[in-house]
Amino acid sequence: MTLQRPATPQSVDTQTEHDERLSPAKKPVHTIPVIQLIDGFAIAEQSGGAALFALNLARFLCDAKLATAQATVTFRPIVCGLWQHNAPSEAHWRSQIEAAGIETAILIEERGNLAADMARALRRLNHLVDRTEVQLINSHFERCDLLALGCKASHWGRVKIVRTVHAERQWLSRPWLGTLLDLAAYPWFFDAEVAIAQETQAMLDRRRAAQWRQRPARLIYNGLNPQFVAQLAQSTASAPAVDPRLIIVGRLEEQKGHATLINALPTLLRECPTTTLTIVGAGTLYETLVAQSRALGVHAAIRFLSGRDDVPALLRQSDLFVSSSNWEGFPTVILEAMAAQLPVVATDVGGSRELVRNGETGYLVPPRDPQALAAAIIRLWRNQPLAHQMARAAREQIQPFLFPNIAAQYSALYGELLALSSTPLPPSQPPYPTNS
Repeated sequence: MTLQRPATPQSVDTQTEHDERLSPAKKPVHTIPVIQLIDGFAIAEQSGGAALFALNLARFLCDAKLATAQATVTFRPIVCGLWQHNAPSEAHWRSQIEAAGIETAILIEERGNLAADMARALRRLNHLVDRTEVQLINSHFERCDLLALGCKASHWGRVKIVRTVHAERQWLSRPWLGTLLDLAAYPWFFDAEVAIAQETQAMLDRRRAAQWRQRPARLIYNGLNPQFVAQLAQSTASAPAVDPRLIIVGRLEEQKGHATLINALPTLLRECPTTTLTIVGAGTLYETLVAQSRALGVHAAIRFLSGRDDVPALLRQSDLFVSSSNWEGFPTVILEAMAAQLPVVATDVGGSRELVRNGETGYLVPPRDPQALAAAIIRLWRNQPLAHQMARAAREQIQPFLFPNIAAQYSALYGELLALSSTPLPPSQPPYPTNS
């Protein structure tokens, strides 16, 4: 599948003569509160890439601006988590976003009965909307979608709701509920649905209710934080190794397919005896994966690291990035590896196949196939000129995915839904640094 470059945000209306006469510097500023509704702030352990995306979106929405005939429109994001997970990374990420001057909230601090918790969460969300005069809610999680629907019903005509779909597979524990919502709720009551990958967009548009509604999903890709790219440029690459130093970054959950990569290690070690694997992430499968590595006799080659804030440095100390996911939305970690100019071997799933052009910017292999994964890693490692060529080609496609551009696309969507007759102002962004 061909990757679509992120579009330049389009005007939702023609500028008037009055708008042309009034420069942005002289216009009054109108600020619109917008809630980013997420599972929680435990990025490393529980909430994952969807929540991290929402945090970054909130940060860069602070700088996004729309020009209308009467005013310059800015956004005041509020990040609201459904659950408090009491996980180690939670306080870190919440303090980070608050340090940027962004208000945060958690709706349920202690879990109880699910139905009662959701009812209590809706009451608190309604109170937050009333207190802050929020005009739009962007949901990034299944149960948050339900809260957004409930909040719209409570504020009919006053609040717009947007649903960002981060993966094709939704409601894994209650598929019947996902089917029901796709038929009777999502296409009818959300003001917009955003897909973060072409495959996800196609899935949303195939739904019968979406076709009846005649409103296709929007495509806005995941973004890459320029600060992450700057940290890569400041990190020093390690000296070449005899055998590959592999790295995988992601929560230790079934989606990420760590078991497949560990099953590939015996083959890799037979061909490249000093191969090492760094696994960065925390999750429910930690003990299972450690036991698997011991049973296969490869534990000594693996370094298990929990949630880390030095991922740029870890990438620069590695030789090859692996994404062994069983399914995906649009994996930001592959964007990060490409920015680090690492060769990539990924499974042929979801948005991974949009980012990695097989044979050009990396290799794609079938999911849950350890032998194919091992073979691709060995083939790439043994052809260093090709590996470097692929890594350079991959890095060249990163620029359009920097978060200022992604936030500009969201701000244009918000302006359209709020009928602002606005034009997005060009995002300001720092120079794109290069690795040493």
